[in-house]
Amino acid sequence: MHTEPIRRIAESSARFYTGDAMTSASAIDPIVFVLRHTHWDREWYQPESVFRKRLVDLIDELLGGTPNEPFLLDGQAILLRDYLAVRPERAAELAKALQNGRLEAGPWYVLPDELIPSGEALVRNLLAGRRALASAGRRIAG
Repeated sequence: MHTEPIRRIAESSARFYTGDAMTSASAIDPIVFVLRHTHWDREWYQPESVFRKRLVDLIDELLGGTPNEPFLLDGQAILLRDYLAVRPERAAELAKALQNGRLEAGPWYVLPDELIPSGEALVRNLLAGRRALASAGRRIAG
């Protein structure tokens, strides 16, 4: 991981917000990070089957793409199960991409709704996500 840009942001922010006279807002060099990702709705303005086809096409393309370009498959793990329900023969490829960081997913099973569920529901959603990631081949620390 490249920590130098992160360190520079932290130092610049600390000087700016603490009023260090050496740094002004115009003197801070902005650093922009672009993360290839998707936000995934299993079903929204079209039926689930339409969105699932788009998901399968996307992951097929990502598995066949450039190995050094990581991609975040949203914060939910259920889309891995949706994909493998259609493409079970690609389970090993998917697991390898998750293990080497080419693809990231989770940690939630489904994206949490912070306004409705109890704390227990949020924890259970997180645990279910960890199990789904593990079953898809993603090694989980802790």
